[in-house]
Amino acid sequence: MWDVGHEDAHEVHRRIRKLAEEYERGIVTIGEIHEFDPKKWISYYGSDDELNMPFNYQLMVADWTAKGVREAIETVESVVPEWGWINWTMGNHDEIRVASRLGDLGARQAAVLLATLRGTPFMYYGDELGMLNGMNQGRDPWGDNVSFLSRDGCRTPMQWDSSEGVGFTDGEPWIPIGPDHDRRNVENEKDDPESFLSLYRRRLALRRSRPSLRSGSIRCIDAPPDVLLYERREGLEATTVGLNFSADPVQVHQPGDLLFATGEHEEHPGSAMLGPHSAVVWDTSDILERT
Repeated sequence: MWDVGHEDAHEVHRRIRKLAEEYERGIVTIGEIHEFDPKKWISYYGSDDELNMPFNYQLMVADWTAKGVREAIETVESVVPEWGWINWTMGNHDEIRVASRLGDLGARQAAVLLATLRGTPFMYYGDELGMLNGMNQGRDPWGDNVSFLSRDGCRTPMQWDSSEGVGFTDGEPWIPIGPDHDRRNVENEKDDPESFLSLYRRRLALRRSRPSLRSGSIRCIDAPPDVLLYERREGLEATTVGLNFSADPVQVHQPGDLLFATGEHEEHPGSAMLGPHSAVVWDTSDILERT
């Protein structure tokens, strides 16, 4: 394309990185690199002298299946250099919101996935509430050219409460407030243990509490066709994550201790039954110690 990916952009990134490091304050450089080819995307790390983290959009374009997500994970892991640090995201200001794209169950799975992959998770505002896409209001010039590509729907105001202006404004917002704002807002969700907000808080607390989830290695484990199974390791700590992408329950061999779950599931001796579109996290450190 004539307007992206110019070679001279790399020199600009090197200059930015050099300037940031002169301040000696641990500044991290992150870039919205509109590049979906992993081999081209990785070039924006440079030789550890360009961006610390060029944005990684592989999950946003992957098929939402066990096979599709596994391929995205393994592709990214295969190209990132040993010194590089990955990041992951499922949504941003250009894409249909996760809850509208995947449904509530899929959005809950995505929350668990982001918190347990190796690398820094990036969340788009409102996804932690399960906010839904609004309507095209004709504000986005890109949408004027291609109507179904309008980005108005994912740019609706943040929903803080159920008031007329949802705690965002006392006037009329540039883009109207999104649907379901009377229910999906911070005030309503903050004390509801089953809400999206509570889910995000719990899974981030779990990430903070386990070194294997913060900085451990990752490997995908063979599993039934509709299940994505992967393990994170750090020292003698191991955490295993399972996501069932099908509409049917699936049994997996998993003799671990339950740490976290969203969706239906059943724990059995040495195995677990993952309910439709569920996500489960186990502590498998004991297994690691015995091997």
